[in-house]
Amino acid sequence: MPSPRLLCAACVLLLLARGSHAVMVQITVKNLVFDADGNDATQVDTVNIHTGDEVDWVWGNGSHTVTSGESSSAPEAGALFDASIDAAHPAFVRTFNDVGTFPYFCRFHELHNMKGVIVVTAPPDQDDTDGDGLTAFQEVNTYHTDPHNPDSDGDGFWDGFEVARASDPNAPASVPTPTAVTGDVDYSGATNAVDVQLVINGALSIPGPVPTDLDGSHTTDAVDVQLVINAALVKNARR
Repeated sequence: MPSPRLLCAACVLLLLARGSHAVMVQITVKNLVFDADGNDATQVDTVNIHTGDEVDWVWGNGSHTVTSGESSSAPEAGALFDASIDAAHPAFVRTFNDVGTFPYFCRFHELHNMKGVIVVTAPPDQDDTDGDGLTAFQEVNTYHTDPHNPDSDGDGFWDGFEVARASDPNAPASVPTPTAVTGDVDYSGATNAVDVQLVINGALSIPGPVPTDLDGSHTTDAVDVQLVINAALVKNARR
């Protein structure tokens, strides 16, 4: 049988694996309000947390429910959680693992506007701060790219686009190459002809500098056009 010291060490490792940044927010259920800010005059409190955090509803007085949804008439009412809060059920705890906005209410007192809102966002290191398809945590700790620059090596390919296609996002000479000549060489979901037309339309109709990624392919417009040209050259060479 493992020694108590080993068991204790195992518990510590388990807690570390679960994450050391999760927090618990307490909401007191009393006086026809879900009180999260210590002020009963605030009828509907909004609590902002991160994914993995817990919310603990604690009974103060009366008989209530903590029911997910906007109201009892909403189709999704109670779909996520629907717990009693009273003397016999003095607490309800839920961990929120998904990003989103989660309204809730008391079934018994919704006409008194006894409601609350939980807003869940990703922790800062899980945000995609530059919109390149990689989280800030991945950029800093895994790929060593710039979390504030979608194209760290300046080669025209967004970092996430390169990683997904086994290219080095830190090496300008390393660029993703289509494995075959297709009708969508930049993997944008639009045909090559549409990609080029988007760039032409942008250049003709948008005043000032043309956006760098009109088709949302995570490659710059110049790269999109060059990929299409390269594909056409390869195709013609094979004839």
